[in-house]
Amino acid sequence: MTTLSRLRTLLLASLVLVSTLLLGTSVRAQLPMDAIAQEARARHGVDSKATATIHEVIDRSCARCDLGAFVLRWPADRLEDRGLEFQQTCDALLAAQQAWLDWLEPAGLDHKQLRADLVKLRTAIKDWKPALLVKGAKTPGVDVLSLVQAPDAVLQASARLAKAMRARADVGPARVEQAPAEGTALRFYAGPTRDDFVQLLVLAGDLNPEWKSWCWADGIATWTQVWFDDAQLTSLQYAAPNLPPGTWKQGSWMNERDPDVMQQQLTQLATNQLLQDRIGERAPGPFLGGLSMNAVVDVYGQCNTRIDGDLRAARTEKREVFVPGGLSEGGQLATNSAETRWREDHGRGHFLAILRQSQKEGESLAKGAKFKQGAFGIRSDKGGDPRAAVGPFIGAASAATQAPPAQYLGDFAEFIRAYKCGFIHWLKSASEGSPKKSGAAFGSLLVSLATPAPEGQTFDFEAVFAKHFGGDKLSTEPLTKDTLEGRFLIWLSKHKG
Repeated sequence: MTTLSRLRTLLLASLVLVSTLLLGTSVRAQLPMDAIAQEARARHGVDSKATATIHEVIDRSCARCDLGAFVLRWPADRLEDRGLEFQQTCDALLAAQQAWLDWLEPAGLDHKQLRADLVKLRTAIKDWKPALLVKGAKTPGVDVLSLVQAPDAVLQASARLAKAMRARADVGPARVEQAPAEGTALRFYAGPTRDDFVQLLVLAGDLNPEWKSWCWADGIATWTQVWFDDAQLTSLQYAAPNLPPGTWKQGSWMNERDPDVMQQQLTQLATNQLLQDRIGERAPGPFLGGLSMNAVVDVYGQCNTRIDGDLRAARTEKREVFVPGGLSEGGQLATNSAETRWREDHGRGHFLAILRQSQKEGESLAKGAKFKQGAFGIRSDKGGDPRAAVGPFIGAASAATQAPPAQYLGDFAEFIRAYKCGFIHWLKSASEGSPKKSGAAFGSLLVSLATPAPEGQTFDFEAVFAKHFGGDKLSTEPLTKDTLEGRFLIWLSKHKG
């Protein structure tokens, strides 16, 4: 098991423990795990006494589609009734890669062929006929490109894109040399309905006793995303609120509340996975999370997802450098934050308008602050009692920033979610004075982050920042204007919106 897999397993175990403590045994759902496991085995063609890994079962029973860096697995029997969502999922995974290439290209990398193949594949997906997809409903393991009778030009584009992205040609030859010739696909599994998602989780626990402690937790009735080793499984439905005991199938489609919020959610999750592969532990999780939010806003014009921020209903926040709070693994948005001021505009404009509003509040609240642009107004769970949160919020320096009292943690988490998105948008668009220069510095930063340190040397995240942004420190404690964070805050204070 890789370090990343171990961290994900520990996170899931913590999630189970927190859910148990919060819900208590008297109100737990008591799902019929054995019955669900039997139904899942029958559906996925696994004999009651057969042994296999969940990956082997999914490979055999689900349709396959190669999408650049990703291989998507989709329940074959859901191609008939959820064909539109399948097409939308395919496009969202490609959109994540297109946003990534958009960021890298100003650094001087040649992505002409990659981009052409991406566009060709995204265009082809929109034209897949439902009647052809239906034919795959009773064909476990079917390759969707063969199923839809994709023309040779599309097949060739798909093959080129997969080979290049899986060999990491997007970040340059230094990484290509370190990857196998064909590379390794990032595995992305979809459980379109609540029942699909829960069945796969329960089946995974049934097949792997070591996973049963978390795969068979009653809380899975409300989860939306988990990891099986290095593969992520996501549901395209939110669980219905206030599920009756012992139920799990009721849910609502993500796009019921917004025409493309499902695609936004999938693009953010896919970008997280792509960044973990390209950059991994060389950057803190919140930085990767801010990048993935920017990908969503860049593609869809907003980020109306339920992946990070105030998710106390599903998990606890962990504290990390770059910005306080950890990278989410997906979850259920807390009721009291569903439509807070931080989410009213759904992240349009990279949250700059609400950040500036909060900054104005902070300036009036932090009377004794020497650098008033570094203060932001946050509110209690009741929606009032404003108080100032004073930076730094970025880099190792943020470890010295005191967390607010418990009743402010929800709004603080929502603020941090917006802050990391806004800061990274500034980095790539305005940090060096012009969009062109800023984009070039940002693209070069990402290439450096995607390149491992020489053998025997420790990778220095903040030194890499200084290298690409004029030698300025990422941040300091106390916060000053002569840092990247300070420059961002001064720029934000002049934002009109």
